[in-house]
Parts: sequence; structure tokens; C-alpha cells
Amino acid sequence: MAELREFYDGDDDNAHIEFQKWRQQHQDGYFLNYKGPSNILIHHVLCWHLRDPTDLDRSEDPSSLTRLKKVCSTDRDTLRQWARGKSVKNLKQCQDCM
Repeated sequence: MAELREFYDGDDDNAHIEFQKWRQQHQDGYFLNYKGPSNILIHHVLCWHLRDPTDLDRSEDPSSLTRLKKVCSTDRDTLRQWARGKSVKNLKQCQDCM
């Protein structure tokens, strides 16, 4: 099973920057955008819904990408297993990047 990483502002003040660094280093990876057990969407790391992973400077757009929990892995099945463990029954896929 591939490694999982979670990034969330509520747990770490540097979560946004760490998430962006993870995206830079794992451009073949995936992440879950976790809004709650009934609202989870899986994206490819380079999904155009998010700004460029090399954008660490938040001066242009001060919003944090990790105000909602991000769960990351290089393996989609690992993310699906995590979601099942959280009782998620319908894991949706982003229609733009998957």
C-alpha cells in the first residue's frame, strides 16, 4: 500500500505550503478533496481546478488550498481504501482531470 499524506489547515499552519510541495514532488499522484463523508472528490495532482503546484507565494491569491482536508497518495486504490475506512460509499472523480 502506498503512503498517505494528509494536509489540513486545522492541523498545521503550514499545510498549504506542504501540500504544494507534495504536489511538486509527486506529479503522478492523486488527492482527495475532503468536504465530509458524503462529499469527497478525487483529483489528479495537476488538476487545473487548483493553482500550479509550483505556486508557493500566496500574495496573488491568499486563499489556502488546505482549508478543506487534502488526502494524498501516488496510488488511487490507497485513497479508495482510506475513503472506505471513513465509510464513504460514493467516491466521486473529478470529470476534468481523471
